[in-house]
Amino acid sequence: MRNTVLLTFIILFTLAACRSAENHQSTHNAAQPLPVDDTCLATSFRNLIGKPDSVLDSMRFSVPMRLIRPGQPVTMDFNPKRVNFISDAQGVIINIRCS
Repeated sequence: MRNTVLLTFIILFTLAACRSAENHQSTHNAAQPLPVDDTCLATSFRNLIGKPDSVLDSMRFSVPMRLIRPGQPVTMDFNPKRVNFISDAQGVIINIRCS
């Protein structure tokens, strides 16, 4: 009888450990960010990072664009084809993203 109880405990413990690992794996996969499509061609402008945002004045864009400076209010609408140039307080482009 004692062996049966011990064997049952071991089996239940093993099954619980397997279930815990399975839950951990699904949680880990869900937390990973999804790949973002480059719908606004932001990667083609990566060479502008580190340059003054004034370089944008002389450029023409085939997609909608906007320059976002620190503290500047912006609309929260999502446009996957719009390229956003983010500049810092010194007027240097620090990031480029779609939205």
